[in-house]
Amino acid sequence: MNHKPFSLLRHLVVAGTAVAMVAACTADRAPSGEPVATTSAAVFTNGSFETGAAGAAPMSWTVAPFLNPDPGGVTVQTPETRAGLNLAAGGKALTTTIAATNQPDPDLGATASLRVCRYGAQCARVNFHSSTTYGNGNNVNSLSQTMTVAAGDVDPTDGKVHVRFVVAPVLQNPVHAVNEQPYYFVQLTDVTTGAILYTDFNLSAQPGVAWKTVMGGTANEIDYTDWALVDITPANGNLAMGDSVKLEVIAGGCSLGGHFGEIYVDGVGATLPGLYVSGTGPAEANAGTNITYTLTYKNGAATAETGAIIDFTIPPNTTFQAITPPTGATCVTPAVGGTGTIVCTFAGAIAAGATGSLTITVNIDAAATGTIVAGTYDIHSTQETALTGNKITTEIGCLKDTDCPTGDWCKEAAPSACTPTLANGTAVPTDGPHTNPTLNGTCTAAAGTLVCTSTVCDTADNKCGYANGDGPCTAATGPKECRSGACSTNGKCEPAGGCNVDADCAAGDWCAEATHTCTPQLANGKPVPTDGPHTNPTLNGTCTAAAGILVCVSAVCDTKDNECGYANGDGPCTVASGTTVCRSAACSTNGTCEPAGGCNVDADCVAADWCAESTHTCTPKLANGTAVATDPAHTNPTLNGTCTAAAGALVCASAVCDTKDNECGYANGDGPCTLADGGTVCRSGTCSSTGVCIAPSTCNVDADCAAGHWCDETAHTCAAQLANGSPVPTDGPHTNPTLNGTCTVAAGTLVCTSGVCDTKDNECGYANGDGPCTTSDGTIVCRSGACSTNGTCEPAGGCNTNADCTDPATPDCNTTTHTCQAVPDAGTDAGGKPDAGADSGEPTVDAAAEAAAEAGADGAVHDAGDATAADATAPEEDAGGDGFVEGGGCAVGRTTDAPPPVLAGLLLALGMGLGARRRRRVG
Repeated sequence: MNHKPFSLLRHLVVAGTAVAMVAACTADRAPSGEPVATTSAAVFTNGSFETGAAGAAPMSWTVAPFLNPDPGGVTVQTPETRAGLNLAAGGKALTTTIAATNQPDPDLGATASLRVCRYGAQCARVNFHSSTTYGNGNNVNSLSQTMTVAAGDVDPTDGKVHVRFVVAPVLQNPVHAVNEQPYYFVQLTDVTTGAILYTDFNLSAQPGVAWKTVMGGTANEIDYTDWALVDITPANGNLAMGDSVKLEVIAGGCSLGGHFGEIYVDGVGATLPGLYVSGTGPAEANAGTNITYTLTYKNGAATAETGAIIDFTIPPNTTFQAITPPTGATCVTPAVGGTGTIVCTFAGAIAAGATGSLTITVNIDAAATGTIVAGTYDIHSTQETALTGNKITTEIGCLKDTDCPTGDWCKEAAPSACTPTLANGTAVPTDGPHTNPTLNGTCTAAAGTLVCTSTVCDTADNKCGYANGDGPCTAATGPKECRSGACSTNGKCEPAGGCNVDADCAAGDWCAEATHTCTPQLANGKPVPTDGPHTNPTLNGTCTAAAGILVCVSAVCDTKDNECGYANGDGPCTVASGTTVCRSAACSTNGTCEPAGGCNVDADCVAADWCAESTHTCTPKLANGTAVATDPAHTNPTLNGTCTAAAGALVCASAVCDTKDNECGYANGDGPCTLADGGTVCRSGTCSSTGVCIAPSTCNVDADCAAGHWCDETAHTCAAQLANGSPVPTDGPHTNPTLNGTCTVAAGTLVCTSGVCDTKDNECGYANGDGPCTTSDGTIVCRSGACSTNGTCEPAGGCNTNADCTDPATPDCNTTTHTCQAVPDAGTDAGGKPDAGADSGEPTVDAAAEAAAEAGADGAVHDAGDATAADATAPEEDAGGDGFVEGGGCAVGRTTDAPPPVLAGLLLALGMGLGARRRRRVG
């Protein structure tokens, strides 16, 4: 037999194998009376191998022979594949059912702990004596069966599909090169999907397997294990009801042909017909961290089992940390941080079908590498020898990303470690050995998928997750892919509660893209903001229609000052919209904004006001005599302090102004005005009938004056018409009529109360003897207030004609004195002397002469018509001694002149006759 050096084999570490068979924790424990009942398989046919004759190929199973090629042998891989076994055609079928109950292996002998079969009376032995010693060099056998997964394969304990069985490998150890050593291989394949659900590959003397040995160190050394559990539980989703699965167990002698490799198989099914314990743990853990194993035990036997004990040896390169004991058991453990074996002893029996669990936590040494194998644990009872649990393999660190659990990636640089994916905002790492994908600190799609929890990174800064403004993202992916946890409506990440675009913000807000903040719209009067990144619309501090709609509460801004809302004088606006779009909240009638209570145009003001457009204030119209206003902004009409018809109509209460002095209302002498509007348009409140204004109580023409007045055009004063006897005045400017002191009909009509004047003396009213007059108007036109029957004026109580004298005693009218008198004497008095005194009709004479005459003639007293004062005071005596008063005059204070009654009638008759005679003479 050609043996090759085995030095490399002693240092081989095969990582990634899921399960390997290990030796029982107590190598020298003697078998006790194990149950020999028939095993029960759920779906695998004849999984207990109790059917069929011993020495024949197992019924319902397929045995296939192959050769382990020489040269070459196995291509060792991690994990190992069936193709890597390099199976060659040929070989012999050396797999049979054996009938044995608690019997030693014929090559190991009775001193070894292994006893066969494990359950019932029969089991299978694969590739027995596969060496040249027995004429079977290089031999390899495969035992396989395909079955359909059904409900019977589900363990009610955990609700998962299980494929369970026990194996006991017996491999010679020739210390060949690793690829030439004897081996065994187990694989479960989902034929329906082609997925490999489980593989386990072990070479003789492979490190990590707790082999037991006979004839150790010799050329005939055999490595074996006691019965060990294989418990295959495909990950959720990897195996469905109705799928076809194929279980294959392969054993091979060495490729050089001189050493056998064989394996015992028993109890294939969903559960085992006896007491067993199976464990689970993490497939990967980093040095220095804790790993927790969960061990589940079950009594699959038909009867209760007593004296049950679970042993668990702390795996190499770990230390004990904690335990949760199974119910009903007491556990003895190493000290925390120590090593050794945990022994949990059950006080009572474990009933048939009963199940339970415990957890054990260990810490991986900080310097550990390779694989942590928890394979030295078992369960045994008074009724059963120890059954080793399935090997639990945990890789320290990793070789590749698939070695790590979901949520981790493999940092391949030493010390390798499965590394949790990185939170958003963490830089993409650099890991030199990692080439698929390359990890050099640069974000790529593959790198992000691998190392980032969010599965994305940002090429802008080479960090996990997308920064604000980057993406793509959606509302669904934003919480994961965006560092902020929020995705904008534009498909890019945004700050939580922030924004990228305006549509991300609530109504009434806009997005300040530079800071990614939703910003309240601005009140009127606030400047349009600058936000560099904002391009739809552009926000650069300049008002545009789009900018106003976006950032202003009023949805408008003013291009004149780039502020929200319209300033006074700007727009457009309406009465309805003005409260919103105008900063003042008021809109002018001209469609532009105005101050509250103010104006833009005159129509904004009440009728009594006009609009000072420079200050936008409604201003009361100006009183007459006030200067026309200056308002540079006012152009319709222009208000520059100069009177125009339009300016006057607008700003003056009188609606007119005077172009001579640019003040409201017309100055005296200016117009036009009428008597009706003079009180308004004239500053004086008075309009001349000539259509120009005048001062109150003044005039330009006679029509300016009230009735009973005429216009003194020199003084412009209304003068009261003159009483009769007043001279006609002189008023040079007065030409209609001319007033030059001369009486004219027109002048008399104008200036005289009586409406007439006398051309003889140029005085108002007619003098006595002038006219015409009538009895009805004589009281007016006659200075005396009396009109003669001849149509001329006469003195009051006087006469112009005898017809005016109605008193019989004085029937004669003295036209010189305009008095009624008695008839005049014949020229002598009663004494026969000449009558020197004048009668009532005679002209007035000198008083002294009269007195002398009277005294020297008849001595009669002068009549009442005499004009002299001397006559009035002279003794009223009848100088002639006849006892009569002369001339019909009355003596004042005397009664002696009165004639006796008889004589009175005579005298009256005589007087009448004298009067007639005298009138004739005078006339």
